Amino acid sequence: MFTPPDRADRLRAVGSVAGLPPPLRRALDEQGFDPIPRPGPHDWLASHPEPGQTFAAFLAGHPPSPGPACPYLQPFGPFDTGQGPPLDLLSRFAAAFFALEVAVLPAAPVTGVTMRINRHTGQRQLLTRDLLAVLADRRPAGGCCVDG
Repeated sequence: MFTPPDRADRLRAVGSVAGLPPPLRRALDEQGFDPIPRPGPHDWLASHPEPGQTFAAFLAGHPPSPGPACPYLQPFGPFDTGQGPPLDLLSRFAAAFFALEVAVLPAAPVTGVTMRINRHTGQRQLLTRDLLAVLADRRPAGGCCVDG
């Protein structure tokens, strides 16, 4: 089972931030962020052991970074049911996360995606592989990404 890293382990994983640009240093600063909690019984890390990763290892994997192209949000189904955060709040969060303007696409029906009801929570779940394929088809030309 996943054990959250202590403060010393977290600092070692981040490494030195001295040569990083100020926005990235702020993102890696512990102030304002709670450490990851111990996973609950239905959380991914409770049943899927995953090794930790240092920030240096993450960078060595050459993660994609958005350029000036706009990221998009793709809502699926009705988004005014009160079952999730408001779409404007999600778009503001995404804009802050990407440090870019975010465009919201018109809501689309959930089609071509395998679904199931989680037996523990009773919540509907979508198969990630299917959802990613749908999202890839919906990315507007010139967009850096589309998140559903």
